[in-house]
Amino acid sequence: MEHRKRSPAARLAFRYIALLSAGLGAIGLLLPLVPTTPFLLLALWAANRSSPRLARRIRRNRHFAPVLHAWENGRAIPTRAKVLGIGLMGLSWTKLWWFGAPPWLLVGIGTMFLIGATFILSRPSPELALRRARSELD
Repeated sequence: MEHRKRSPAARLAFRYIALLSAGLGAIGLLLPLVPTTPFLLLALWAANRSSPRLARRIRRNRHFAPVLHAWENGRAIPTRAKVLGIGLMGLSWTKLWWFGAPPWLLVGIGTMFLIGATFILSRPSPELALRRARSELD
């Protein structure tokens, strides 16, 4: 019961963070430019520190559960999210270059984007992780 050790003000702050993050995650399910998984992970983290009931509701939500399950059980990122994330990074960098950003900024942001893209590509897709798990059971 980790949440009981916290002050009421801290639990309230974590609850607001959880609700705000869950809301942003819900928006991410609808809008392709808003990331879903990071917001849902933040919501679950904050909910675990404020209210076990809220954490269960987030975890059992029919829209959030598949995303959280894919990440928690296989550190998987859906293929659609990979393509969208890397595509948006490339588009953002291209716009910076097109509008004449200074070279030091292009190199810095390009380096961050390459690191991010490498991480994204290193994660399995839930579909592949599920197939791999099924083949290991056979």
